[in-house]
Amino acid sequence: MPERSLGRLLGEFDFALAGAAFCLVGAGLLTLARLSEAADTPYFLRQIAWTGIGLGILLVAVSVDYLFLARFARFFYAVSLGSLVYLLLFGKVLSGAKRWLALGPLSLQPAEAAKLAAILMASVYLTEREEERRFTWKKFLTLSAIFGVPSVFTALQPDLGSALSFVPVYAAFLFVAGADWRWFLGLALSLALVTPVAWLVVLKDYQKARVVAFVNPQHDPQGSGYQLLQSKIAVGSGGLAGQERGRMTLSSLRFIPAQHTDFIFAAYAEARGLLGVSAVLAAYGFILFRILRISQMAKDSLGFFVSTGVFALVAFQAVLNIGMVIGFFPITGLPLPWFSYGGSAMAMFMAALGLVLNVRMRRFVN
Repeated sequence: MPERSLGRLLGEFDFALAGAAFCLVGAGLLTLARLSEAADTPYFLRQIAWTGIGLGILLVAVSVDYLFLARFARFFYAVSLGSLVYLLLFGKVLSGAKRWLALGPLSLQPAEAAKLAAILMASVYLTEREEERRFTWKKFLTLSAIFGVPSVFTALQPDLGSALSFVPVYAAFLFVAGADWRWFLGLALSLALVTPVAWLVVLKDYQKARVVAFVNPQHDPQGSGYQLLQSKIAVGSGGLAGQERGRMTLSSLRFIPAQHTDFIFAAYAEARGLLGVSAVLAAYGFILFRILRISQMAKDSLGFFVSTGVFALVAFQAVLNIGMVIGFFPITGLPLPWFSYGGSAMAMFMAALGLVLNVRMRRFVN
């Protein structure tokens, strides 16, 4: 690559967006360090390793032109679907679910990769039909299949939280593809019709208990409502500036289940208080604003669609995760982007960040 072109690419690198995401990674690592020290667990060191792997993936996603990466969208999508099917047929049941695929010393969650693969696949599909102005049944059914198939396979694992994360991205793609309010009204009515069936047939007993606990945590304070009650107490006990290391009783004594993964925000709030919580919320707001700006700056439809999909995914998971920790939403089991413990999620969100940075860097490249 000519020196001048390389300099221009680096000049378009969004250091502010990358810096905000790395601040979240740092805040997550510091929280894990406290939890690991208090409970003598290896979470911190493992997450350091996954962060290193994620950085490597980010560098690849930034370095290779996204137009070239998009050529392999169908391959990525097929591999992700194949991995989900393999899990359902041959996966080992761990903690009541078939979510993890063992690759040597690593355990991966194919559902995380499937989210980004679906975004790429839908972006390529819509880009290839950008001359078609009208939103047709064919577009509706194709987008429904692109997001619906991995969502159903993920729900069967069962992993309802990850399955639901396909929905807002799907809705975002319908919107940018030209679907008007009548399509969304039809979907809303269809959802209202199938919800009773899903409650009776699809949801497991523990998932129904989570919904009941969301409505009334005091219904079973030592059972289904325990996690939410402990989480809300931890958030409240953080006060303005957080608890000192030796006084983090809720996190240190592991009163909060899944406090290093889905509920890491509760442990962080106890340690950093309202000031720390405000900083994290500001970081997510800034990141979403920058991603939205990049989608508007994109030189082509593909960059616009990819950035929009990543925006919808990050917004949904951040809002739902923080919302469930403080009792605004039912507990669904989703990691907080760039923050929670977990290798697959860290790798996927680093790749997503790399793709968005890639779109920004190449907005002037012909």
